[in-house]
Amino acid sequence: AQDLGAGLEVMLGHFRDTLGLKDQPAERAMIWVVPDITTYNDLGKTYDQHSSFYGSFYADKDAQRPVVAVYDANGTLLRMEITHSAVHQFLAAEFPGHTPPVWISEGLAAYFSIYWDYKWGLSEFERLRDAGRLTPLQTLLDQDITAYTPQNEHARLMELGMLFYYLLRYRDDTRTTQPDEAEQRSPFRDYLLATLRGEDTSKLPVHRLLQNLDALERDFRGYTFPR
Repeated sequence: AQDLGAGLEVMLGHFRDTLGLKDQPAERAMIWVVPDITTYNDLGKTYDQHSSFYGSFYADKDAQRPVVAVYDANGTLLRMEITHSAVHQFLAAEFPGHTPPVWISEGLAAYFSIYWDYKWGLSEFERLRDAGRLTPLQTLLDQDITAYTPQNEHARLMELGMLFYYLLRYRDDTRTTQPDEAEQRSPFRDYLLATLRGEDTSKLPVHRLLQNLDALERDFRGYTFPR
């Protein structure tokens, strides 16, 4: 538990740094890891929550608003599952009263989950791409959570996670620059923050980029990601 908690504290730093947030959260985040799938399913029935990523969910209707996860002996998988739901928990705490589009909340959750094993995330994305199992961006960015099914959820999350890597880290006109670079800019991060805060994004450069999703999709799927 101490090792798991220490890793999640590091991940919290990644949440804040990626979004450019300076203040520490006002209160501790509750993370419950239960020992078996029976206990997990019983809690899921109690809270009537949608499980957005395999063995974890964010119980936003509970007074303590915990993330609930079922223990997995695969430590990396356990951390990925918790991180996904912890992103939803974090966004709800940091940006109360604003519900972002599903592709943004799920994209951030998938992006940070892949932190735990980037090589695996990239290989899964490439496997799904090569098998023709990716969703067109026009569809992926428009649909709500009901479109995420057990049959397509994994592919959608891998696609969104790597799309966020592409826009936040690699695409030159959208990435967040490094501190040692002469020009400091963060176009996609600025777009994310404005959306999360419920602000107008229509005059931001990324808004214009998202008006031509066919071109963005070609660039994204054709990009050679570093390993």
